[in-house]
This record gives sequence, C-alpha cells and structure tokens, in this order.
Amino acid sequence: MQLNHINNVQKINPPLYLELQRKDIKDKTLLYVYVPQSSQVHRLNGKIFDRNGDSDLDITNNTNQVASMYIQKQNYFSESKVFHHISMDDLEPKLFDRARIMAKNNNHGMHTWETMSDMEILKSSGLYKKDVETSKEGITLAGILLFGKDLTIQNAIPFHKIDAILREAIVNLLMHREYSNLFVSKLIIQKDKVVFENANKATEFKEITLENFTPFPKNPSIAKVFREIGFAEELGSGVRNMFKYSKAYGGSDPKILEEKVFTTTILLHELENHILVNDQATPQAEAQAELNMTELKILDLLETKDLSSQELVELLSLKSLSGGLKKAIKNLLNLNLIALTIPDKPKSPNQKYKSV
Repeated sequence: MQLNHINNVQKINPPLYLELQRKDIKDKTLLYVYVPQSSQVHRLNGKIFDRNGDSDLDITNNTNQVASMYIQKQNYFSESKVFHHISMDDLEPKLFDRARIMAKNNNHGMHTWETMSDMEILKSSGLYKKDVETSKEGITLAGILLFGKDLTIQNAIPFHKIDAILREAIVNLLMHREYSNLFVSKLIIQKDKVVFENANKATEFKEITLENFTPFPKNPSIAKVFREIGFAEELGSGVRNMFKYSKAYGGSDPKILEEKVFTTTILLHELENHILVNDQATPQAEAQAELNMTELKILDLLETKDLSSQELVELLSLKSLSGGLKKAIKNLLNLNLIALTIPDKPKSPNQKYKSV
C-alpha cells in the first residue's frame, strides 16, 4: 500500500515516499507507517516544525533554529554536501535527457521533468541546495554522483571509482553506499553464492531478517531520483524482494549483515547443466587484476572513445606526459589491453589509443 497524499508538494515539500503496512492482529487491523529520518528539511503547509519531546514547534521564522536544522541534516547525510565550485558544465547533459525519458516511461508516458530545465530537475529533486554555513548555493554530492561527468565524480571523491557499468547494473550499491567512506564496493560472484559488500553508516549492528528489518534511507536524494526513473520502488522493497526471491535461486534466505561494511550473501544452486562461473580466468582478466590506479583510469577513459597521449594528460589532470603515464601506456599495450589506432605509424602526430 502506498501513501500518495504525502507526495503532494503543496502539502509536504519536498515530498516523502512512505509505505503503509497492514498488520492483522487477532480480530483487528493495524495500519503502520514508518517515517525514517530524512536528509532534507521538509515543510508542512509552508511551515517548518521541529520535534521537541511530545511537541511540534513551529520554527519557520526562527533563522538560527532553521539554520541549525540544515547543518544537522548536512552532517548526517554525506550525499547532501554542497560543492560550490561545481557548475552545470561539470554535469553530463545526456544523463538528464536519459533521466527524462526513463521518468516518462515509468509514469505512463508523462512526467513533469519533460518540461523542466536541467537546473530545475536538480532543484526539484533536492540536488541543488544552499549551504547554510557559507550561504552559497551549489550542486550536492548526490547530484554529482547521479548526473556528473566521470572526471567530475573522480574530482569530488578521488578515492571512489564509478563507471557506466555501476550506474546501470549496481543500483542497490549506489543507493545505499556511504560515499564518505574509502571502502570500495564489491560484487563477488562465486560458484555457490553472490556476495555484495558496500560501505555503510550503520544505524544498528545486527543480522537483518524480515522480523527485525526497519527501512532506513541511506541516500534519500539518490533514491528519490531512482524511484522517478523506475530503478527503485518504495522504501524497503529491495530487502523484502531479496527474501522473497532468494529461495528460488539458492533454496534459502539471504544473509544480510548491517555493520561498518554492509554485506549481503545470496546462495545459488549449483546447476549441473550450467556453468555459473568459469574457474579458468583469461590472461587479460588476470593481467587487469594487477593494474595500478593510473592504468585502470586509462582503461576507463578509453571505454568511451579513442584518446591521444595529450588528451590522456588533460583528462588525468597531469601537467605533462610524465614518465609514469608513458610506462602505464606501454604496459597496457604489452598486455594487449589497448592498441594503437594507427599501428603502422607508431609516432604519427595523429596517433591515438583505443580499448581492445
């Protein structure tokens, strides 16, 4: 059951996405709604309220208390951090176009994003905010992760590597990752199980079951956009679906651990007539596992288009064609992971490199 009334921006702005659960207890029906902590400050009928014990205090006209609330929200959710120096030029216009199409298709052929500019989409989704500490406006970390160019994302969080594959395939990891954590998200596929490991800001330290599970949004702004484009459903549906379908794959419930690293393990059937994982890794795969960070970044950049040495220098934010970059290119060529676009003329001024 879905609460649609609270999605009305004229009532609550920004809108909430809550789920109404029905519990039958003996001969009575209980309707239960869990309201998680949000990363945003919400207005009810245009007013801002703060909970104090059993009372709701109207603080709309109290500048200090409103500012304090915004600061508290920013400190708790890393996705709300405002980047003043990031402009619309640092975002990828094609991603906005794609989001419009996906939102339209997910909403029976109509969506308000169709008539909105890129900036209006950011503002309406809570991805462009005012930093109350500096009074400067800017794009949030969530906005950068959702719509940023690859280089923009790398500059915002240099230790975190994101590419097109993650954007399209690992939706759950993106929605619930704690982006201020250096831990690298992992998807580990084995013969008998699949393991997801994700950086986490734990609210509780426990093994999650359907009996003790309480939905909690780790990145509400990112989740909101994913819901609009059909990548996600209501809050908590992912965990329930994992329990619902896990037995069809492995015959047992998934094991979900809420700790500093959020771990989900799903067991798989070992099918005699199907090879789930090939034990014999290809030479390229073995070589790629031993590449350094510069070599991995080069491979990422070459996935989208062919690049010259100078273009690699600029995209990697280097001052010149350093010895380290030359060594990385040579190593990738020797491993047959990249190739020359003009192999007959290695020193051609028009020479570029391409992914193999």
